[in-house]
Amino acid sequence: MNQPVPCFHLGRELSSCWSRAEDRVVNEVRQRHFGPDEPSITFLLRGHLRDTVAEASAERKFEFALRSDLAHAFADLPHDHRLAALPSGLVATVSFHDTHHEGHSSGADIGLVVRRPVISRSPFSNHQIRVQRAYARALLAQAKLGRVDRRGLHPAWRRLTKAQCKIAPARLEYYSLLLYRILDPAGTTLAPFSWQLCSGYGIVDLKRWLQTGTFPCEKTSVHIVEELSLGRIGTDNDSIVAHVAAPAGRSWSSIDIKIDWPDDRAPPPAIEVPRTHDVLSRQVLTIRH
Repeated sequence: MNQPVPCFHLGRELSSCWSRAEDRVVNEVRQRHFGPDEPSITFLLRGHLRDTVAEASAERKFEFALRSDLAHAFADLPHDHRLAALPSGLVATVSFHDTHHEGHSSGADIGLVVRRPVISRSPFSNHQIRVQRAYARALLAQAKLGRVDRRGLHPAWRRLTKAQCKIAPARLEYYSLLLYRILDPAGTTLAPFSWQLCSGYGIVDLKRWLQTGTFPCEKTSVHIVEELSLGRIGTDNDSIVAHVAAPAGRSWSSIDIKIDWPDDRAPPPAIEVPRTHDVLSRQVLTIRH
């Protein structure tokens, strides 16, 4: 089976939405929400993320991003037909789920889920495009707040709870720490968010990082969202996505981002794209006629 098209432009557009939302959270903390805790910061992020994603959708940025990925991956197909292969109307939406479920199932308090189209060339024809809607990838995140003391020294981090220490080890392959840093004693300066992926580490490592305030390989939100969109981090295990990252019925704190077409505008599972020879032949016949 042919490999899916890497959706670099689509991932960058989504990460750009996240970055703008994060900037708005930083500004809001500076202006009016002094000294927030983890749930407050996450709450602000979710609201602003919904806004930035809606703004990008209204400007058709996700649609144009996917078309750019399609044009790059299928450069051998006629330009006009690459553009017409997928219908218009691709948008992104953000939904949330909330309960006090932390530590009971996942050992994390945020589940970040990205659902997006997967485009690939058919294994049976180079001129047939396959479309899979709503491919899901999930990353668990434990939000931790680091706050400087009155002397402005390095942030002290909240430790893992007993429940988190018990449950998290089985999830570390798709687990992360989402680090919120307050940089001043008044609580008005929130640093850009940082992430520490936990794959390849043990629970002892996580405890040590939080105790010492030293994290081995912090990543930006832009990096994390792009990598999750490209399927390079997290998990696509259907059971985990359904029951841990965004469980139906007894939902907890999740950020569920879906990039898709409305049902009445969705493409078919397989799309035939005319060959260059066929297009030229039709053009010649038209000219002769």
